[in-house]
Amino acid sequence: MKPEKVGSVENSNARTVRIVHISDTHMLHESFLPMIPDGDILVHSGDFTSITFKEYVKSEEKYIRTLQVLDDFFDRLPHKHKIFVSGNHEQAVSKNSRERTQNLLRHVRYLQDESVTLEGIKFYGSPWNLSRVLTHARGFSSSSSQLKRHWGRIPGDTDVLVTHQPPQNVLDLGTDKWIQTVFKWSSVCNICGQSHEGRSHWGCRHLKERVMEVR
Repeated sequence: MKPEKVGSVENSNARTVRIVHISDTHMLHESFLPMIPDGDILVHSGDFTSITFKEYVKSEEKYIRTLQVLDDFFDRLPHKHKIFVSGNHEQAVSKNSRERTQNLLRHVRYLQDESVTLEGIKFYGSPWNLSRVLTHARGFSSSSSQLKRHWGRIPGDTDVLVTHQPPQNVLDLGTDKWIQTVFKWSSVCNICGQSHEGRSHWGCRHLKERVMEVR
């Protein structure tokens, strides 16, 4: 039976599609394997690798080996469909073409500014994130204006959007103690109006705008 459009939960004849989402495994994937629940579609939204320094980015051997490890990880999981979208720690991936990366991944669909329809559900994946100077992990980093152009490519009929950077003020609070201490930011956030000492909003306002347009 063909699944109904996402949101048609009131239709008792619609088949349930279970989507499992993980991210930020940072080369600790072996420890996570027993914890990942079964489902129809598995989505990894980036940062499979750890911080990649210049010698790592330039190393052809390490790039290929890392993707082999990533592919083996997905091969060991039972899900019918698997999707991977890069994050800011995938610097080595950002230095190579989308086609080359996909050719090295045989057990997972790699999405980089493109869509795929699985079980009647349209997924769109994009790895871009706001450039930050206080990190070595700058894969797929872009300026705010560049990000707006990237998000503008998200199709209006997208059912599930997969990005590494979240929309602003949507589950985007992250630890930021060092930066908070250096800059002495206000205890009241000017984005959400709440107090969350030691945490900051890492989301993108342009992505939030585009998500609201698509929704």
